[in-house]
Amino acid sequence: MTVTSCNVEVAKESENQFVTIYTDCLEQKDLLLFKNFQEENQISVRIVYLSANDIISKIKNEGYNTDADLIILKSIVTIRKAQRLKLLNSINSEVLNSSVESNFRSLDNTWFGIGLDPYVLVTKLNAEKEPEKYADLFTNEYKDNWTTDLENNGNLIPFLGSINRLKKHSEFYKVVKKFKNDQLYLGKSMVDYLKPNYFLTNLSNYIQNISNQDSLSEIYKPVFLNQTLSGAYFNLHCAGVIKQAKNFENAKLLLEYLVKNEFNEQLNQKWKTIPIAVHRNIHPFEYQNIEFIYFKGSMAKQSLNYSFYQKVIEKMIEPKSIEIYSESELIIPITDSSSQENQSFLEEEE
Repeated sequence: MTVTSCNVEVAKESENQFVTIYTDCLEQKDLLLFKNFQEENQISVRIVYLSANDIISKIKNEGYNTDADLIILKSIVTIRKAQRLKLLNSINSEVLNSSVESNFRSLDNTWFGIGLDPYVLVTKLNAEKEPEKYADLFTNEYKDNWTTDLENNGNLIPFLGSINRLKKHSEFYKVVKKFKNDQLYLGKSMVDYLKPNYFLTNLSNYIQNISNQDSLSEIYKPVFLNQTLSGAYFNLHCAGVIKQAKNFENAKLLLEYLVKNEFNEQLNQKWKTIPIAVHRNIHPFEYQNIEFIYFKGSMAKQSLNYSFYQKVIEKMIEPKSIEIYSESELIIPITDSSSQENQSFLEEEE
C-alpha cells in the first residue's frame, strides 16, 4: 500500500515593505518623525531630498522606473506643476476627505495641502500705523517703506496670484510691476530686511527667526493682512502619490498619516507652519494657535493660472539691486489713508 501525505506549505515571510518620499522640505534626519508610522505599519520610510525642479524632472524622466512613491513639497506651485504633467494619482480616501478642506486640495484629488504658511507683514511693536490690506502696500503712503524676501517663484506666485485672482491675465503685468517697484531692496540678511518699517514674508520665516533670535520678538510682531476682507493669503505644503508608484498602497497609507492631527502638528512644527486643521483643534505648539482669518477661496482653481504667472514673472523681474538704507529718508508723515484710497493700485474685492 502506498502511503501519500499532504505537505502543508509554510507561508513565506513577506518581503520588507517600504515607501519612498521625494521631497524638498525633509531630510534624512527627519526620519525620526516617521518612527511611529514605521513601527505601527511595518513599513520602512525612505527620504530622497532634492530641489523642487529636480524632483519634477527626475520623476518625469524616470517614468515607470521611478523609485518615488510619494512627493512632499513646500509650495503649491511645484505640486501644481506635477499635476499638470500628469505625474500624480487620484486618491479616493475618506480620511483625506474628512481631514483636508476642499479649498486645500486639488479638484481631482491628486494633491492635498498638509500645512499652511501664511504671508505676514512684520512690523515694529511700537508702530503707530499698520497697513490693513495688501493693496495698502501699493499706495504712495507705503512706497519704499517695505521690503520682502519673497523672491523665488515657489513663494512669490501664490502671493501675487492671490492678489490678481479676480482680474484678467493682462492685469498681472501691472501687479508684478508694482510689486517690483514699490518696495525697498536692502540685501539678504534678516537685519537688513527689518530695517524698513515693514517686512513682507512667510510666517514660517518669522517664527524660525524669533526662535533663533529672541530679541527680535521684543521689537517686532507679525501682522496678518486682509483680516476684515477675504483673509490672509498663504502658500501650501502639499503631498501627492506618484502615478507610477511601485508601493501605491503604502504611499496612500502614509499620505493619510500625514494629515492625522498629532502627526500633522509635529510635521508643521518642523516647518514652523500651521497644521492643516488650522483652527479646528487646540494645537500643542503655541505659535500654531495664533488667531487669524485665512483666505477661503479654492487654491486649486487659483493655481490653474500659475504657469502663466511664472512666464510673466520670469520676463519682468530683474535681479534686485541693493540700496543703502537711511532711517531719516524712510520716516514718512502719517496721513489719513482715506484721502489716498483713489490712488490704491489694487482694491481688495469681496
